[in-house]
Amino acid sequence: MLYELIELADQLQRKKKMPPLCYEKKLINWIIDLSGATPYLKGPFEKGEYRMIEAPIRQRSGQLSENNVKPYLLVDDARYVLGVPENNEPKKIREAQLAHQEYVRLIEEAYDHTNMAELKRVLDFLQSSLKEQFFSSIRPRDIVTFQVNEESLICEHPKIQQFWVQHLEQELASNDKNNCAICRNYAPYVRIFPSVISLFGQRCILTSFKEKAFKSMGKDQTNNAPICFQCATLTVDVFNYLLREDKHHAELYRDKKRETICKLKWLYIGSMIP
Repeated sequence: MLYELIELADQLQRKKKMPPLCYEKKLINWIIDLSGATPYLKGPFEKGEYRMIEAPIRQRSGQLSENNVKPYLLVDDARYVLGVPENNEPKKIREAQLAHQEYVRLIEEAYDHTNMAELKRVLDFLQSSLKEQFFSSIRPRDIVTFQVNEESLICEHPKIQQFWVQHLEQELASNDKNNCAICRNYAPYVRIFPSVISLFGQRCILTSFKEKAFKSMGKDQTNNAPICFQCATLTVDVFNYLLREDKHHAELYRDKKRETICKLKWLYIGSMIP
């Protein structure tokens, strides 16, 4: 089944029906335009006022802290992008400082690897006082990104997409190698999956070996059923694609009082393209 998902993901990506690896469709609220001499703020965009963009994604949960700061490359909320705190409490101010610091560090890493002039413009802006002029307009949880021309966003550039995959693989893959349980290639296997499957609002995991009964020959984590980074990412990405597409929903029950809908979700797997 998982191998069929990998094959389906390849077909979907070639037909531009699914976002690139480690990307997802996302709504944004603001664009900071750096095409001119003075930064220009576009927005706020409400739902339907701007297209769904393809944005970097990764697994991120838990309280923001020094040991848990995971920025999204170029597309994130204003705490990360600009360092806007949720309130004036010292704790929230410190959280925003940590988030912004790691966000800038990630863009510096991307610039070192890609040498893209667009990223240099973003860094120059973030390291100046110019960003402070937008603090009063943008709310801490608003999603913000950048552009340097009208045709595209920096986050959607192929070089950025390639760097993001390499960055996550380096961070989340094991130093050890094994035969992938899906493609059988001998490669580093993932320790932590880049993203999670979301089903009815619940986070689901693809493999789990937390209990001793599920360990084999002393192997821990995903070494027990090794999956390479490419297969792990594609499997989760295509699962989430199929689960969120309306073509894969069937309404079973409608609660008229609460105006909620219970839906059954199914997956088309194999050569069928939804």
